[in-house]
Amino acid sequence: MTDTKRSGGWKQLGFVVLLSLPSVFCICTSLQFSQDSDYARSAMWFIYQVSQYVAVVGILVAAGLCVAEFAQARISRVALWMMIATVVLSVYLLWLGVHVFRSPWF
Repeated sequence: MTDTKRSGGWKQLGFVVLLSLPSVFCICTSLQFSQDSDYARSAMWFIYQVSQYVAVVGILVAAGLCVAEFAQARISRVALWMMIATVVLSVYLLWLGVHVFRSPWF
């Protein structure tokens, strides 16, 4: 067994945070819908739907990146656990965004 030094991983963490942004957009637009805001409904609906679908893809890619980095064991454990926490938070925000404002189509 080789003793390799785990370091780095902060660029991967930044990429995972970038992939989690659609979940934030989903919860923000969902909150605007639930409070009867004066913003344009069609634009908000578009942002809500697109962010919902892009967030699912982003979560899957981010989770895959976490699994790949865990298997390779090259990045620091702190960065890896922060990546995992970001993915879990992203899943929670997406779930919350979908359940705060329920779509009338489903």
